Amino acid sequence: MGTTGDYAPFSLEANGSLSGSDIELAQKLADQLHARAVFIHTSWTSMLEDLGRGAFDLGMGGVSVTPARQAQGSFSNPYSSGGKTILARCADSGKFRDGLASVDRPKVRVIVNPGGTNEQYVRSNVHHARIVVYPTIVQYSMRSQRAARMS
Repeated sequence: MGTTGDYAPFSLEANGSLSGSDIELAQKLADQLHARAVFIHTSWTSMLEDLGRGAFDLGMGGVSVTPARQAQGSFSNPYSSGGKTILARCADSGKFRDGLASVDRPKVRVIVNPGGTNEQYVRSNVHHARIVVYPTIVQYSMRSQRAARMS
């Protein structure tokens, strides 16, 4: 099973261990098939290539259905739906009450993980804010929190 391990609540890797709803589902599927779940790390950038070359049989971890992905693999019926959601510090939430328009300003940083639908969405819809591509949002968040505590 291919997973990025960076997309809570579906798949999250911490201290070398995976958790999340899709990890639990994958383990239950393997149990039903009398098989052993083996998780292969992939990235949003390389997921389709990794699937195509046979690095894993199933991709899991909050994978959105897109035309490009459908052209290369079959999807189950979606069991979760959502959209893009703005996440801001509680102290700053008032600055972003007007949705995307209040985010798309020059002094705002928008953090995205590379290669997935989040980056595609931001690049198509955010033109004035500073876009920061970071390998995993979890690592960026943890580093930012440490830096804030140290200052």
